[in-house]
Amino acid sequence: MRPSTRALREALTGSFTLEYEADLFYDGERLFKGLPIEDASLRGDASGEVEESGTVTVVWTDDQGSSLKPSDPQDWLAPYGARVVLFAVVSVGNVFRERVQLGDYTITAVPSADDSVFMFGETRVTVGSRIQLELKDRMVEVQRDRFTRLSSPQSLISVWDEIKQMTGLQVTRSVPDKALTRSVTYEESRVSAVIDLMALLDASPYMEWDGTLTARPNAPAGPVGELKVGPNGTITQIGSSLDAEGVYNGIVIRLDGAEGGVLAELWVERGPLRATAAVGTRTPFHNVPRFYSNPQIETEAQARAAAPGLLEMYSQPRAASLEIQCIADPTVQVGDVRTVDDGTFTWVVRIATYNLSAAPTMTIRGDVLSRAINVD
Repeated sequence: MRPSTRALREALTGSFTLEYEADLFYDGERLFKGLPIEDASLRGDASGEVEESGTVTVVWTDDQGSSLKPSDPQDWLAPYGARVVLFAVVSVGNVFRERVQLGDYTITAVPSADDSVFMFGETRVTVGSRIQLELKDRMVEVQRDRFTRLSSPQSLISVWDEIKQMTGLQVTRSVPDKALTRSVTYEESRVSAVIDLMALLDASPYMEWDGTLTARPNAPAGPVGELKVGPNGTITQIGSSLDAEGVYNGIVIRLDGAEGGVLAELWVERGPLRATAAVGTRTPFHNVPRFYSNPQIETEAQARAAAPGLLEMYSQPRAASLEIQCIADPTVQVGDVRTVDDGTFTWVVRIATYNLSAAPTMTIRGDVLSRAINVD
């Protein structure tokens, strides 16, 4: 959940105006503060290596009649290292205004850039510029930066130190550190190496709202907020979906490498996803194993320790989802755990995707962790 004040949370339950602006950075220097933004659209998706992406339109005018349209790699908004820190601005009339930092994004493309001009005598005057930008969170920089030669960890003392050294990004150490289990040779993908290292911390990597690389624990935390239907709620529409694709009831951890011997396996033993025992009656869902390997897991003890968290991540939370339309809330992040009260049931969900724009509502898909019947 992105940071917010109590006043902001109260404002988001009533009538408010939602606008966007951005600060422009290049090579660590802020070039411009408060660029006006129109047509902002931001998407978060926990299934991607790069979780957050979006588009914004910069609308620029100044008294000097200058253009902000990029036409050369060295121009301010060119997609060659420039970044924008994007803010949602929530206001209520003239009595309340607060900026919420959504994230630190790399400009990856400029699909369109136009100037509005007129001729004053023989002089061409630029009235303003409209520049559409495609953005991705800074994990895209790690994704692009592939290993060009055989590389190994510089030290086995700290997972966090190795991730910081490998990516060159600032890190927020949100989970306890561990030592690496052994030295390995990294393959081409730097993101894959980061994912494997984070698995030692029973977590997944993601870019935090402040632009730092951090870890999301595989085990869900407690709820950080509530969504509800009703006069005092923010939900405008709610539905559910179920899809067996990508839902597993067993985790099988194999030794990394060509032989791939099994180090450990763990299966769901209760409920509708329960697996068929080695000796027993075939269950309705039978066996749907998720095979997993990690170069840092090489012993049976390491595999047994990792199996419960992996099984929890790949089984029940993926079995059912809620599709929610609600009043726009810029504090929502992928990975948030929230309660959802639809009047009949109270669900606990972990947010898997969200779509936020300039519209008054947003959409959220939450993986269901639990459901309870409301009792008056």
